[in-house]
Amino acid sequence: MAELRDGVNECLVDEMNRTLNQTHGIADVVGIHNRIMLSALQAVNRTLRAKHIQLSDHEPFPPGIEALVRHAYGQAVVVCNLDARRTPIGPQEIELRLDDIDVIQRAINTSNSPLANIHPEHRWRMCVDPKVIDAIERNVSGARDNTLLRFAFDNQTSFLSGVLEGLAVAMEHLQTPLNADLLDGLHQICCEQFGVEPSLRFASGFGFTMGDNMTVAGRGELLAFVLELRQTLPAYIAVENEHQFARFKQAFENRRSGEAMPTPPEPTGDQVLLKHSYVAQGRLLMQADVFIRNYERVMDNTRDPEQRLEHIVDLCQRLERLHPFTDGNCRTICNVFLNHLLVRNGMPLTLLNDPNVLDGWSRDEVIGEVKAGWERAAQYSRAPDRTAPR
Repeated sequence: MAELRDGVNECLVDEMNRTLNQTHGIADVVGIHNRIMLSALQAVNRTLRAKHIQLSDHEPFPPGIEALVRHAYGQAVVVCNLDARRTPIGPQEIELRLDDIDVIQRAINTSNSPLANIHPEHRWRMCVDPKVIDAIERNVSGARDNTLLRFAFDNQTSFLSGVLEGLAVAMEHLQTPLNADLLDGLHQICCEQFGVEPSLRFASGFGFTMGDNMTVAGRGELLAFVLELRQTLPAYIAVENEHQFARFKQAFENRRSGEAMPTPPEPTGDQVLLKHSYVAQGRLLMQADVFIRNYERVMDNTRDPEQRLEHIVDLCQRLERLHPFTDGNCRTICNVFLNHLLVRNGMPLTLLNDPNVLDGWSRDEVIGEVKAGWERAAQYSRAPDRTAPR
């Protein structure tokens, strides 16, 4: 193992130069933390190949691989922080949970889940953004043949094992009553956030840029959703920038008893910032339950498959825009819960090229992405399911 660590140390800086210093290709779709993790995975893979150690998609990894990745990532963080041009980043605990992944894979293999139709060596692709993986494989030399690439998001502890288990559990609970408890349970599995107090208050915000994660039609639907939601969650707003939000937050917190709620200016440009200010998670999950109950009511009266798909997408967009969790909203709602609803309604699994489109694209545009995702998921399947509505 010492020899392998030395090999990683020797090639790590070279691999970091390949990923961190790119000004195009992956820099615009892969964040700095993921690029550091990618550098570590590339260095480990390069070292193993030099020692003629081949990792297999079909067999458990040999002992010591996870420890080697932890070492490589830790060294990559140190190297990155020595560069005065970069903002220092704190070390993160790396847990790939290789044994857990093997257990999950075996359970899927013996289940009746649609995931069992996905080739085991490709199931990880159901957990990560194809847009990101494609950019990495096209722009980083050797990444396409790196068996460790599936862990590129695991600078967030147990990302792959969490989402894979979330998908597996979601497929096991297709008959479970649909409510916010189910959604919350899937989130806890995906993100390993167990026992969060409903009274926990947190601020959440995420931005949209026209032509990137927002379209013209999506912008209109997004702002209409905000106006609707503010009837019950007045601290939920859309503004153009942090300065506008700070002004609103100050007015909101300083208003006198009985005074009307402040109204923020509606965004008019190509930037939208969606924010909610210190709302209790329990309150957000209550709102999620309202969305789910409304969804079930309209589904009870809908038989047309296309219309049922519209309702599925509408619910997932509402939940994703609500952002009921402190972290991991997209992986829980757009990767796991969306597929749960599709399969629950007799439709195939989907693999969205960029799950973030649920936030700022229109419903019809997202439906198109879901259908494209059916074809994308089918290419990794033993028996592609093409029975979905067209």
